[in-house]
Amino acid sequence: MHIDLRETELRLKRTWTISRGAADSKRNLFVRLEEDGITGEGEAACQAAFGESPESVRAALERTAGRLHGCDPAQVDGLDIGGAARAALEMALLDWNAKRAGAPLGIFLGVPPPAAPVVTSYSLGIDRPGVMAAKVAEARPFGVLKVKLGAPGGGDRAIVDAIRAVTDVPLRIDANGGWQSVDEAARMIDWLAEEHRGVQFIEQPLPMGRLEETARLKARSALPLVADEDVRVAADLPALADCYHGINIKLMKAGGVREARTLAGAARSAGMHIMIGCMIESSLGIAAALHLASLADWIDLDGHLLLANDPYTGIGGEDGRLVPPTAPGIGVQPATPQ
Repeated sequence: MHIDLRETELRLKRTWTISRGAADSKRNLFVRLEEDGITGEGEAACQAAFGESPESVRAALERTAGRLHGCDPAQVDGLDIGGAARAALEMALLDWNAKRAGAPLGIFLGVPPPAAPVVTSYSLGIDRPGVMAAKVAEARPFGVLKVKLGAPGGGDRAIVDAIRAVTDVPLRIDANGGWQSVDEAARMIDWLAEEHRGVQFIEQPLPMGRLEETARLKARSALPLVADEDVRVAADLPALADCYHGINIKLMKAGGVREARTLAGAARSAGMHIMIGCMIESSLGIAAALHLASLADWIDLDGHLLLANDPYTGIGGEDGRLVPPTAPGIGVQPATPQ
């Protein structure tokens, strides 16, 4: 089996700002393997919140890619690597196997195909109130917006007011752990819960790992709380039942499609809401997650739509509706010939 690694700088259409910082581009790693004339492709988007960097993900891929023997996806389970690197290798192996079977990835894994089209939210990064109106105008085709809060200096209310001045579409709020206390979070949630603000839920209100405080917040929250940084794999779920009403599943956190599917099943059994989300990823990584869309209550798969130079194509989304791939494997194509 031949394996190639490449790093691509994905340029963002706008500066991407969340509570932890800002970026104009992201460096993602891509895996391409070939065996018996069939190729498989995968993507790694590093997660700074979990100590990953493009350098560490590349090192993990270089250290472990040569240890693969054949194309069984299960062999990644024994590799001591982080979520993004594991996700990329497994994605490439699953893509290869599904292509060999002549089936779309979801069908290959036994996941019911999602109804087409799949409606996704569109994410708005933190910015000055005056800029938010322009961002909302750009997102006019989308029927629901995900709004990043946790702005330094307490500017969250001004951001929401600016959005509400120009649109009445439902909002999903993601603080990325930017609210530092239960009282601060509770005050914001009470304000956001007022009916005219049209907020559906709050994602990761407090910093990662503060579960006791999050449980106290849940007890007094007027809106559902959804875990992001606090949940990665199915083993995390039991500790979250008293803290959150739902979870955000991402392939990069889970370490791949198979663990994400397992996590979705565990969450459903626990009576929790499920969102399928993403990092800043190309259409390749987004498409892999899209194959799990039928398992979710909410979809936030817009990472490729934030890019100025998406290296893959095939799932749409510019009108707020994603097209589930039907070709064998993950089902996307390079934007330019490789």
